[in-house]
Amino acid sequence: MIVTTDDHTAMVELGMRWLPFGGPPPEQIMVTYGITADAFYQRILDYRGATAVPPELSAFARSQLRPRASRRTA
Repeated sequence: MIVTTDDHTAMVELGMRWLPFGGPPPEQIMVTYGITADAFYQRILDYRGATAVPPELSAFARSQLRPRASRRTA
């Protein structure tokens, strides 16, 4: 599967929406993207360079999403 920038942005946005609740439920990830939660977080980490988290998100949100993705894939 080829993952586009739009796909990555949508994944980050989903992760951010669910961040206060511990991240999106695995079922939501599977239905939306057809991948496991582990694969979802790995893709966020793979894309997490300077543009991984859209710049319009707050610094707090950025600081929360990356570590959560790192913990999920460790």
